[in-house]
Amino acid sequence: MTIALVHTLVHTDRMARKPKTRSRSGARPAPRQVNIHEAKTQFSKLVERAEAGEEIIIARDGQPCARLVPLAAGSRRSLTGKFAGQIWMADDFMETPQDVIDSFYDSKFP
Repeated sequence: MTIALVHTLVHTDRMARKPKTRSRSGARPAPRQVNIHEAKTQFSKLVERAEAGEEIIIARDGQPCARLVPLAAGSRRSLTGKFAGQIWMADDFMETPQDVIDSFYDSKFP
């Protein structure tokens, strides 16, 4: 019980810190590194911090293995109208020819 409480307090305190902002020179702070266990238990908070502009490195056994970064503005492109003028459908597309319908009902099963 005591170990779990200490673990919770340590990790909660670590996660409660505000993300660092850029310095006056405009340089980004060094990315924060968290282990996989902490990343799994605090994922929502880490995503919030990434949305705020912070870069988070996820490490396995102290070795960086993934990076959580905010999406660049405008990185989501709309696909609406992407194929406009390139696709054509026949007027009778939804009509099934009678010989095709008959083949379903007249076929003999082995």
